Amino acid sequence: MAIKSSATSHFQQLLIVEPVFPEEMDMENLEDGLTDEDRRFLCDMPTGDEVRETVFSIESESATGPDRFGAFFYHTCWDFVSKDVFGAVTEFFRGVALPKSFTATTISLIPMNDCPASWSEYQPISLCNVTNKICTKLMTVRLGRVLPRVLSLSQSGFVPGRLLSDNVHLAQELIHSLESRQEDANVVFKLDMAKTYDRSEYGVAPRLSISVSGQMINNEKSSFIVGRQVSTLQIQSVQTVMGYRLKYLPVTYLGVPLYKGNKKACLFDPIISQIRSLLQGWAMTNLSHAGRLALIKSVLQATPLHLLQVILPPKSVLLSIERIFNGFFWGSYNGRRHIYWSSWEKVCFPVAEGQEDKIVWMGSSNWVFSTGAAWEIIRVASPRRQLLADIWHRSLRPTMSVFLWRLFNDRIPVDARMKKKGFSFPSKCQCCAVEEMILHLFVQSLAVQGVWQHFARFFGLSICETGDLTHLVHIWHCSTPFHSDLHIRTLVPFLILWFTWTQQNAAKYDGARFSAANIIFDVDRHLRTLPTVPLAPRVVRWTTPSLAWFKLNSDGSSLGNPGPVGAADIIRDAEGQVRLAYQDALGTATSVIAELTTLWRGLEMALAHSLAPIVVELQQMLGSDVQHIFREVNGAANHLAKEAASLQLTRILHRGTSKEHYEGFLDLIGCTSLIFAKDDDIA
Repeated sequence: MAIKSSATSHFQQLLIVEPVFPEEMDMENLEDGLTDEDRRFLCDMPTGDEVRETVFSIESESATGPDRFGAFFYHTCWDFVSKDVFGAVTEFFRGVALPKSFTATTISLIPMNDCPASWSEYQPISLCNVTNKICTKLMTVRLGRVLPRVLSLSQSGFVPGRLLSDNVHLAQELIHSLESRQEDANVVFKLDMAKTYDRSEYGVAPRLSISVSGQMINNEKSSFIVGRQVSTLQIQSVQTVMGYRLKYLPVTYLGVPLYKGNKKACLFDPIISQIRSLLQGWAMTNLSHAGRLALIKSVLQATPLHLLQVILPPKSVLLSIERIFNGFFWGSYNGRRHIYWSSWEKVCFPVAEGQEDKIVWMGSSNWVFSTGAAWEIIRVASPRRQLLADIWHRSLRPTMSVFLWRLFNDRIPVDARMKKKGFSFPSKCQCCAVEEMILHLFVQSLAVQGVWQHFARFFGLSICETGDLTHLVHIWHCSTPFHSDLHIRTLVPFLILWFTWTQQNAAKYDGARFSAANIIFDVDRHLRTLPTVPLAPRVVRWTTPSLAWFKLNSDGSSLGNPGPVGAADIIRDAEGQVRLAYQDALGTATSVIAELTTLWRGLEMALAHSLAPIVVELQQMLGSDVQHIFREVNGAANHLAKEAASLQLTRILHRGTSKEHYEGFLDLIGCTSLIFAKDDDIA
C-alpha cells in the first residue's frame, strides 16, 4: 500500500493545475499561415471513408485501453460497429464532450534505465481506448497538413518534412562554439521537462495561451556544461540558483552523443551495449538460423540507427557491431565459440546476390535520407543470381531458405567440410561407404538419385548426370519454357534438398533409415499442405483468320522433354478450309526446340506455297509477337505432331484424311472446349 500511495502521490503532483496569468501581448505582428481553405479543412465533418481509413491505420496489435477492445476488434468487426463509431466521431466534431468511458486511460510505468531508484525514473504511458485514439488521430492527421505553415522552422520534431537530426546538428555546433572567445564565458543548459503535460489553467482568452508552456522543468535531470573560461565560483552560483548538475562532455542529446575534439569509439558504447543486451537473452537458446536471423532484424529495428545519420562511427565500431551479429547468427555467446561458416560481409547482402559488397558514395538524387536508401547507395550491387532469389520462395519456411542459402554457398557441416575446419573423425555416407560430401549426399548417392528420378518422371523430365549441384537445379528450372516462382517445378528441387538433409540427420543421429521412399514421402506431404490456386472454367474455341488471311497452327511435341520430337503445321484459309498440312519427325530435342523448329518449317512451307499474309498460333508462349492458343483448340496440329513423334514419319497433306480432318472440321464449325485455368492465363 505504501508503494501504491507513493506512486499515486508522485504522479498526481505532475497533473496539479496551476493558474497562469499571462501578461497582455502584442499579437499584431504574429503571422497567420492558415488560409480559409485550411480552416474549413480542420473543422469539416469527417466522412465515412475518412473514419474507416483512420481506424484501419491503427496497428492491430497495439495495446488496449481500459475497455480491452483493441484495434483488431474494430478491424474484424467493422461491418457491425462502423455505424456506431461514425456516429460517435461526428458527435465529437459537433462539440459533444466524449464520455468518461471513452477518455479513460490505463497508465503503465516504463523504467527509463535498468535500475530505477525513484518514481521520476519511470515514464508513464497512457493506454487509451481505441475510440479515443480514432478522434485523436483524425485531428492529428488534419493538423499535420497545416503544421509546417504555422510552426517556427526551429521546431522540427513531429512536423512532416522536417528532420529531428537538424536539432542535433545545431546542438553540436553550439558545443563546438563553447570555447570560442567572447567577452563573457559560455555556458550550455540542457533542460529536461518533468513531463510533457499541460499543467496550466488559462483564465484568459485562448489566444494568449501561446505565451506560456505550462511545463515544469525537472531539476534532477537538467544540467549545464561550461567552457574553460568559467570560474569555479560561477559554476557554484549556477548550481545554487538553478539547482542543475554540472556535466562534462560527452553528453547525450536526443540519443546522440555531443562531443568536442576527435571522434572516439567510446562515444558509441551505449548503442553497442544495447545491441548486446537485446541479443544476450536469446544467445543460449536453441534457435534455428532462421530464428536468429529474425532476431537480428528485430534488434536492428529497435536500435537507434538515426544516430548514424548524424555521426559516422569509426570503422572499429561498425566492426564490433558486425562481430556481435555474426557471432550470434552462428551460435557463439559468452566466450563460447562456434564455427563461423562465413564472415558478416558475406552474409549481409540482398538474397538474390551472392557476393560481398563494396562501399562507394554516389550521392542522392532527392537529398532525402533514409537508412535503407543510404545502404543501397553505398554498396555495389553484385550480379543477380536467380537461384539465390528462388530459395526465398514464400512456400518455403524461413528455416528451409536459410539452409538452402548455406548449402549453395558451401557452408553446411557435412563431414568433408568439417575436416577442412580441423576436425578428424571417420566419415561414411548413410546409404553407402563413400565419404559424406555435399555433391555425393545431395546428388550422387543411390537413394537421392532415386528421389531425383522419381520427381523427374512425374514432371516428364530427363535429368542428366552432373557434377555440380547448382547446375542440377538450374537444369530443372530451365526445363519449363518460362520461369515462374509460383510454379511447383521451381519448388520441388529445394524440397528434395531440404528433406534429404533432414533424413540424413535423422539417420545419423537418431538411427532412422535413410531411404528414397522417406524423402519422397516428406516432399509429397509438404506439397499437399501448400495452398492451391483456384482454377476458373473457361470456354475456348478456334477462330478463322480475317478475310484474305491464312492461319498457321503449329505444334512441336517432345515425348520426354528432351525426347523424340514430332512437328506438325496446318495452314487454313478464312473459310476454315485446310490448304496445307505437314508432319515430320525431328529426332531428339526439348519442347522449346521442337516448337521453334516446327514454326520455322511451317513459315517456310507457307512462303513456298504463297500462303500469305499469315497469322501464327502456338501452344508455347515464347515471348515473341505470336498469338497463344490452348492445346484443346490446337487439336489437329497436336495430333499430327504426336503421330510424327511416335511413328517417326514425314508427310505433306493437302487435305485432311484422318483424325486431323475431323478435328479441323470441329474447329471450323466453332465447337467449344472447356478448360480450367487461372484468371491471369492468356486465352
